[in-house]
Amino acid sequence: MCVYLVLPHLQNTRKKVIERMQANIGIDVGKQKCDYCIVDEKGSVVEGGQYPNTILDAKKCAQALAARYLKKGSCQAACGSAANLWAATYDAFEDAGIKIKLANTFEMSVISKADKKTDKVDAQKIANILRMDMIPECHVPSKEIRDIRNMVRHQAKMMRDRTHVTNRVHDMLEGCGLSVRDADMYSQQGIAHLEDIVLPTLHETQILQQCVRQIKYLTECITEMEKELDAVAAHNNDARLLASMPGVGPFIALLVAVEIDDASRFSSSKKLVSMAGFSPMAKRQPGMDHMKKPYFNKVVNWAIREAANVAIQSDPKMAAAYESARRRHAGEHSPGITVVGNKMVTIMWHMLRTQTPYESRNQELYERKLDRMDRARHQKR
Repeated sequence: MCVYLVLPHLQNTRKKVIERMQANIGIDVGKQKCDYCIVDEKGSVVEGGQYPNTILDAKKCAQALAARYLKKGSCQAACGSAANLWAATYDAFEDAGIKIKLANTFEMSVISKADKKTDKVDAQKIANILRMDMIPECHVPSKEIRDIRNMVRHQAKMMRDRTHVTNRVHDMLEGCGLSVRDADMYSQQGIAHLEDIVLPTLHETQILQQCVRQIKYLTECITEMEKELDAVAAHNNDARLLASMPGVGPFIALLVAVEIDDASRFSSSKKLVSMAGFSPMAKRQPGMDHMKKPYFNKVVNWAIREAANVAIQSDPKMAAAYESARRRHAGEHSPGITVVGNKMVTIMWHMLRTQTPYESRNQELYERKLDRMDRARHQKR
């Protein structure tokens, strides 16, 4: 008969190995709840669970997991980048002392193309990808930058909403043989003029007056937010720098600056151009079922296009690039703006990397932009 003896010093070693376990936490973020799964260094599931996706519940879960696993060894986490739902979880785990990564779920084909797709399964897959150190990580800006991003994106959304209502008013007026410029619609006199217009039918007049009230309200909100953003832009060095470009006012300069956040994370201007959505795309060839649509920042793309439409009217270099591209595309406007946008983003990358203003700037106009930002900052004080 064989007798196996377990020596005391071996038992202590085994305990130390268990205590030094590496915990890999995968979190699948949802609108209502978050599912998490914890696997060890060998891929074995240690624990799983869920918590409501609120700031308070995320903090409770993060603190409980930190107290349980940080004492046993290393502990790291990764959560999916689902819309803006990840912020509460990311901040809670970061504050609890757990190193957390924001995973780009679009690039994790193991999850996006899986046949069996549930929250628990996705959380386990994220944990295993984290264990293998293969998480496609997203850039996470600071809380301050995220707060400013929310402001500029809200402002951009209000401006686009106002444009949609304005276009509807144009359609109604043109149908009756009338016309009003966009700039006139946003002024007090323009609003008063639109309120006095009577269309052929009562229902058309009612719809017009509702649209006018929407334009009036959105214009007031945009003006109020504009003063706030001018003061914020005055404190942002990148925004002050980008304002030297033609067509780029304090708002667009701040929007682009906070969306880029740190130009050094783009190793070349082509990568920044791709992020802004101005990279040349190959046309779909016959016989191809589909083409992969590249991801780009739609807010930055909109802002640069707005700036490009102004830049081609004031900057000779941008105007020349626009006319050259327009001639190559049968006089179409959009391809010309795309080429100008590509050129502007490339210049912005060099400006931010070298911290130098635009060489061909209108110095008088640039000083007026800076003075506007400084006045807004002083008024806020």
